[in-house]
Amino acid sequence: MRDLLHEKENSLNAAIAALQHFMDARFHDVSEFNTTQNRALYAAIDANKDDTDSARKHFEAILDERRRALDAFIQSNHTRLADMNGIREQLNSQAASFSRVDTVDARFNASASDRDAMRKEMATLSTRVAAAEATAAANAQTTAAARTSATTIATVVSAVFGLIGIFVGIALHFIR
Repeated sequence: MRDLLHEKENSLNAAIAALQHFMDARFHDVSEFNTTQNRALYAAIDANKDDTDSARKHFEAILDERRRALDAFIQSNHTRLADMNGIREQLNSQAASFSRVDTVDARFNASASDRDAMRKEMATLSTRVAAAEATAAANAQTTAAARTSATTIATVVSAVFGLIGIFVGIALHFIR
C-alpha cells in the first residue's frame, strides 16, 4: 500500500513538472514572438519616417505577416493544448484512485505550498499505513500467545484428568 502511494505521488509530481515545463515554454514562445515582431515594426517605422504612404504600406505588410504568424502560432498551440489536456486527464485518473478528484484538481491548480501540503498528507497516510501494519503484527503476536496459552491449559487439564483417572483406578483396585 505504501509503495502504491509513493508510486502515485511520483506520477503526480512528474505530471505536474511536465505541465509546468509546458507552461514555461509557452510563456517563453509568446514573449519571444512579441519582442521579435515589435522590433521589426519599430524598425520599419524608423526606416520610413519621410515616406508616410510607404510606411503605411510597409506597416500593413508587417501587420499581415504578424497576423499570419500569430495564426500559425495559435495553430501550433492546439497540439500543446491537447498535450496539456492529456496530462490533466492522467492527473484526474490518478486522483480518482485516491477518491479525491476535486481536492487533487484544486491542488494541481494551486501554488507550490499547496502541493507541499499534499505531500505532507501523503506522508501522514504512509504513517497511518505503517501504524496499521504494526497493529496487525501486534494482533498476530497476541493471537499466537493466546493459542500457546490455550494449548498449555489444555495440556494441564488433560494431565490433571489423567492423574485423577490413575488415582481412581488405584482406589478401585484397592476397593476390590
